[in-house]
Amino acid sequence: MKGLLKLSLTATIFALLIFVAALPGLADQALDGAIKQADQYKAFVFLVNGFTGCCVPGKKFRTFLEEKGAYVHEANWNHIDQEGNPGVPVADTDDFAWKVTPSPPTDEKFIEQMKEVIKKIDAKDPSKPIVLIGHSFGGDAVLEVAQRIGDRRIAFLAILDGVGKGGLRKNITQPVPKNVDYFFNRWQQNPPLAGDHMIPFDRLLSGKIDSKAGESNQKKQNTEKTSKCKNKYRDPVKAIPQLLSHGEVPKDKCVQKKMKKILSRTVFK
Repeated sequence: MKGLLKLSLTATIFALLIFVAALPGLADQALDGAIKQADQYKAFVFLVNGFTGCCVPGKKFRTFLEEKGAYVHEANWNHIDQEGNPGVPVADTDDFAWKVTPSPPTDEKFIEQMKEVIKKIDAKDPSKPIVLIGHSFGGDAVLEVAQRIGDRRIAFLAILDGVGKGGLRKNITQPVPKNVDYFFNRWQQNPPLAGDHMIPFDRLLSGKIDSKAGESNQKKQNTEKTSKCKNKYRDPVKAIPQLLSHGEVPKDKCVQKKMKKILSRTVFK
């Protein structure tokens, strides 16, 4: 009896280890499954986080996309399946120091993964709309993807307070290529707010990007806005507008509203 229990426990632990090992690939499996059924989706949308895995538009925006018939995949700027570490502080078991070195350290792996994914989508339907939305480092990563896929159309490309190498706006990929149908770009030029990322380190520079897209919509937005695109205020007498931080640009209700309106008119018409 003890032998049977020991054998059963060993088998259970082994099965659990296999299950845990497979977890990082679940997102990849879901994406592959969706591509195989590409005809069931109106578009493929990729929401790409920046440094520390932050901060693509959240649940309500994703629900809007799914209700429009899109397949939505969330990624990090350095890995399509959010594996590795996008720059989140983790305890090092060797010296217990806190480190923020991303792993992978660049967006090259993500770019190559995206190129392969787009090839798979094209094998099923080369005209299937692709939407790329990236925040911070994720913004530069999706720009590079658009530049490296030849003439393949990108229906909608959005950069939300994008930065390039070193967390600098001046290093962001230029220009937006002509295979992009609609380019949407928003940035802020406020000083670092409490609890916010320090990047962009050159935040006083304009975030405008040279664009060869079919249509471009680029604007600075320094204040947080409501869903009616009215300023939010810190005080009851409405004298001090709420400033928009780097991490809040993708979550801003006005920014999301404008993207929804454009997507409804272009991709989901």
